[in-house]
Amino acid sequence: MKNAFKFSKPGMIDSEDNVLPLINIVFLLLIFFLLAGTISIPDLFYVEPPVSDSETSVLPTDTTVLMTEDGQVSFQNRYIQLNELSALTTGIIKEKPLQPFKLKVNASVNSGKAIRAMEILRNAGVKKTLLITTKDS
Repeated sequence: MKNAFKFSKPGMIDSEDNVLPLINIVFLLLIFFLLAGTISIPDLFYVEPPVSDSETSVLPTDTTVLMTEDGQVSFQNRYIQLNELSALTTGIIKEKPLQPFKLKVNASVNSGKAIRAMEILRNAGVKKTLLITTKDS
C-alpha cells in the first residue's frame, strides 16, 4: 500500500514580506533625524565667548567671524588676517544686503580688537553684527 497521506514539500517562506516593514521604519527614522538634526561645519578653532545675561538665541549662519586672544581670525572656515575681512564680506553683502554677521570673540580678547572687527564689518557695509556670548548661569 502506498502512502495514503500526501505531504507537500514546505514552500519557501517569503522573507521579503518580513523585511519590508523594517525597511520602512528605518527610512522613516532616517528622514526624522535628517530633519531634526542640524548639520553644521564645526568652528576652525575653539573660542570661549564672553558671558552675558541676554537670553536671545542666534540662528546659525555661514557668516561667522572667529577671533582668539592671540590674534587668529577665521572666516568661512579658513584662517585670514583681520584686514582681509572687508574684501571677503563684500560679495556676501552684494548677494544678501541684510545678512547678519556673527562675531565670536574669545572672552579674554581685548575689547579694542573686537570693536576693530565690528568697525571693519560696518565699513564693508554689514547692517547687523551679532556678538556671540554664553548665558550667565
